[in-house]
Amino acid sequence: MEKYYSIHDLVTIKSNTGIPIPNYFSCPPISDPDLTVTQCDMVYDVPRSSKKKRKDYAVWKEGDALIIDYESLDLKISLSDLEGKTKIQVSDGFVNRSKKHLNTLVGLIIQLKLLEKGCTFLHSGCLTHNDGAILLPAMGSTGKTFTTLSLVDGENHLFLSDDLAIINTNGDVFSYPGKIGTGPYVLKNDAVPELSVNPIFSSKLARIPLISLIFGKFPWLYKSKNLEMPPHLISRSSTCSYLFLIVGGSENKAVSIPNSRAISQAMNQHLDTHNLFGSFILNYYAYFFAYDLSKKLETMREILTTGLSSTKCFEIRSNDLYSYPRIVLDTINGKK
Repeated sequence: MEKYYSIHDLVTIKSNTGIPIPNYFSCPPISDPDLTVTQCDMVYDVPRSSKKKRKDYAVWKEGDALIIDYESLDLKISLSDLEGKTKIQVSDGFVNRSKKHLNTLVGLIIQLKLLEKGCTFLHSGCLTHNDGAILLPAMGSTGKTFTTLSLVDGENHLFLSDDLAIINTNGDVFSYPGKIGTGPYVLKNDAVPELSVNPIFSSKLARIPLISLIFGKFPWLYKSKNLEMPPHLISRSSTCSYLFLIVGGSENKAVSIPNSRAISQAMNQHLDTHNLFGSFILNYYAYFFAYDLSKKLETMREILTTGLSSTKCFEIRSNDLYSYPRIVLDTINGKK
């Protein structure tokens, strides 16, 4: 069954297989999408001399397409026209056994399409604050989701993102409300009870070595179900007013930092989880077709530098997860 998506009218997508795009962006059929993902039968009659053999697969280009074929496993994928109307084709075997590679590739191609439109993803929690927005970039599992969900109240603070926000050169932040994975913490949100989290084990227990070992083997013990943000709590966009990097420390407060430093730190943590070079399929395409991926990082920095030039930037220097929401609000309200 074909599905169509329009990400804030910036990137349009058509797919007949499951891909990691929030249902929030589902839309009516689109005639000429920016990205088409097709699961289909893939048969190639290519001379062996045309293929570059690796240990587990063969890779070659055919016209404007890169093709990767795990010949013994019937896993095939092709990528074409990255600078135009991009197409991905995947075999049934690839979808069934290598879905992670497909999902990574789709996410990175969306990022490349955003960059072409003067926008970029940023790994960050994000919510509105009155007439502006608060960005919460942080390394994985350090508190951005907890802080974001704690502050959403359905009135002055609406949800934009817990993992990826979209930012343009005007400083506008657009929502990207995917499913929200929560960790081993207790979160009580009195304003919006449906956002409360109460796992089997709390974060204090998770730090006990034996229980930590058990968590590693049975993560469902502390991971609650993925939350789907209710539509009435989501804002489409806002303008970024504040950025809080969660870095940890013993000062238990937020400290103002220069914008250039904040942008460098925000980019570094983004690339830790959403590395533009994180797909071997995309890397092969760049290699065979001389597509300059490294230049795209410069574009990302330029967008963030311009878009966040008027944003007030801080570091949250505290190791107390439960203090982060209070520190954010106290800083914005001018409290020490």
